[in-house]
Amino acid sequence: MSEVTIDPYELIGVAPDATEQQIKTAYRQRSLKVHPDRHPNNPDAAAKFHELNQAYNLLLDPAKKTALDESLRVKRARAERFKQFDSKRKNLVDDLEARERAFKKARVEKFESERARELEIERVKEEGRRKMRERE
Repeated sequence: MSEVTIDPYELIGVAPDATEQQIKTAYRQRSLKVHPDRHPNNPDAAAKFHELNQAYNLLLDPAKKTALDESLRVKRARAERFKQFDSKRKNLVDDLEARERAFKKARVEKFESERARELEIERVKEEGRRKMRERE
């Protein structure tokens, strides 16, 4: 079966465990709302009605409905797995960012201490030069 982009259950407005009669009733109600004859100024009405028809035909065909249910089940399981992965990845990213901040802070502190040391060395040299000039 091809990849389902629109959930037919959601499109028609029924639960996955809906009976054939519930599907037919919901289809009739939705088709009245999106039928192109009722919305002649809406260029998307025909496309919406066509999608609704496809969803209806898919849900009434037992073999296609079974394949759809399996596809949706797999998609939900994959989404849940990725959600868990995303949580793990988020924790890893947070940890990485914390280590990067700590490294940057340590690097800045090291730079500042080296700069302070250089300034102190320069001050001592200048003081030594001044004392040498005073002796002469």
